[in-house]
Amino acid sequence: MKNRIIVFIAVQLIALLISTAQAYTEDQSFRMIYKGKYLSTSDERVNVSWNSEDQGSLKETPLSIDKTGNELQTAKETLIEFFNYLHGGQYDKAVLLFEPWEKGVGRQRSNWEGISSILPPAERSDKGKALGAYYRSVGVPIRAKVLDIKKVADNEYKLKIQFLKDDGSIYVYGPCCGATEKEMPSETEFDYFVQGIKGIYKVRTPPLFRP
Repeated sequence: MKNRIIVFIAVQLIALLISTAQAYTEDQSFRMIYKGKYLSTSDERVNVSWNSEDQGSLKETPLSIDKTGNELQTAKETLIEFFNYLHGGQYDKAVLLFEPWEKGVGRQRSNWEGISSILPPAERSDKGKALGAYYRSVGVPIRAKVLDIKKVADNEYKLKIQFLKDDGSIYVYGPCCGATEKEMPSETEFDYFVQGIKGIYKVRTPPLFRP
């Protein structure tokens, strides 16, 4: 009787070891956690919560170009997220979603050189700091509301937007620099461009700026 009990326990232990080994093998789809940022599986890359301790060594991945027919929605989300980051003071994250035209033309087509000129020369290499200062120049925190969006070229989208203040009212970009309302009519709607660059959506139009 005693021998039977020993044999029974041994069989149960062997079965348990086999079951554990099979579960481990089958679960190899969960392969890697990189500093709490990404969990890689055999099926997809799952974005988990941002770990502030790793901001210096790991960048968030902007939305990649969507080939499933939802490209307009993804372009819209990219612009909204860009201004949400700016509104929240997360300027380094906003930089990841932003790529201004190389040759800036006009008020809303400043390049990095024009944007960084708002800072003292010694600080102009800090893109996050420059973009934040540029955004704050309007004097009030604003978020973007998309009114319309259309595709204007391959991987390029034009969005008609308004800016909303924290109280929900529409931001009015009025005359500046001594100009009158007649000379510089107030604006409440603005054209912004989002473009796919090397497989990633980027906002091309800089934030509003007031000298």
